[in-house]
Amino acid sequence: MNQPENEYELVLLLTPSFSEDEAKEYVETFKAEKLKDSKVTFEDFWGKKTLAYTIKKENAAYYVVLHFTAFGNIISELDEDIRLTSKILRHLITRLEKDSPRDTLSDREQWNQENLPEKKSNSRPEEKHAPRRPRKSSAQSVDQSTPAPRRETPSAEQPLQEQKLDKDQLNKKLSEILDGDLDL
Repeated sequence: MNQPENEYELVLLLTPSFSEDEAKEYVETFKAEKLKDSKVTFEDFWGKKTLAYTIKKENAAYYVVLHFTAFGNIISELDEDIRLTSKILRHLITRLEKDSPRDTLSDREQWNQENLPEKKSNSRPEEKHAPRRPRKSSAQSVDQSTPAPRRETPSAEQPLQEQKLDKDQLNKKLSEILDGDLDL
């Protein structure tokens, strides 16, 4: 049974130990070796960017976006090959819908400038808090003239007082317990 070729997007984060030329050269050899059975339809090299968090003790990475067409059965092999490569910090392979847009880095940066608020580098962001309630003075919060009621709680330290009963009273209580007439 013939499977149709699907279009995939591959995002690679390359180690920052490369120079920019070495990173571009590595992408070319990666395409020649790993994507040799596929057709690369789109490529965008974003360059070196700072990471949001540390990955494998690295704070920056080279970002590369590749779109390629391939059969679905080679994706799992490609994923395994990429995982074993130490020069790639992270990767993501997603299947694209037909006729999906191909945004370049310059398109994304232009969209960010038009739609995202400007970053203020020197000023601290305005803090939003709930309005503060005025603090009550100690005289307002606790009325010292009347003490708070104390709750009696049984504690394990104080043993229950035993009642001394004679033999007749004990038999009477026992019969009440057995008959169910006694309230405990």
